[in-house]
Amino acid sequence: MRLDWSAIDLRENFVKLPASITKTKQGRHIEISENCRAWFMPHSGQGRIFPHSENVLRDRLAELREKHNVPTIKHGTRHAFASFWLAQHGDINQLCRFLGHDDPQTTFKHYAKAATAREAKKFWAIMPKKKRGEKILEFSVEGGGMKRRKKSVPAVPDGLDGYPDWEDLREESEEICRKRASKKRRSLPTVDNPLLVTIRDALKNRQQIY
Repeated sequence: MRLDWSAIDLRENFVKLPASITKTKQGRHIEISENCRAWFMPHSGQGRIFPHSENVLRDRLAELREKHNVPTIKHGTRHAFASFWLAQHGDINQLCRFLGHDDPQTTFKHYAKAATAREAKKFWAIMPKKKRGEKILEFSVEGGGMKRRKKSVPAVPDGLDGYPDWEDLREESEEICRKRASKKRRSLPTVDNPLLVTIRDALKNRQQIY
């Protein structure tokens, strides 16, 4: 709650906790995971990371817990980080330093086997969804070589929720593909071999479908 963006280093991927806000009154550095960095990046700037009061955060968390039927756990975010970090890395001494514990035995007592490696893998893979219209890379083969070009493609969430016009977009995309295919058609060579004639006629019929 009291951190500002000056404590976040997204180049070196760590958070600097000043002694003034830590429980032990000792400053420390905590690494930023890949998915945490992905959540930070769109919002990085200046000033406080959370520019609202503690009551606003508490009310918002209460709404989410009620909506998703999640029990209240005191210091739940800290415990989740510690449990999943240890399950993935297995370094009790490093986790002890991250949490500011005086004794690794304290860390081991609370977090050993609190989460499985499989659960940790899922936790550290939680990434923000791509927004609609976000640029992606598209590869195409033209003139015998591979070219890379950027194309704006609407990212579709699971179940196409919130996209009632997706069917129109799909039909429009298919129409564009048909037009491109028609421009690339080439006249088939004249052949006398019966087998090749059969293949040529089949290809002609296939072109007529498009």
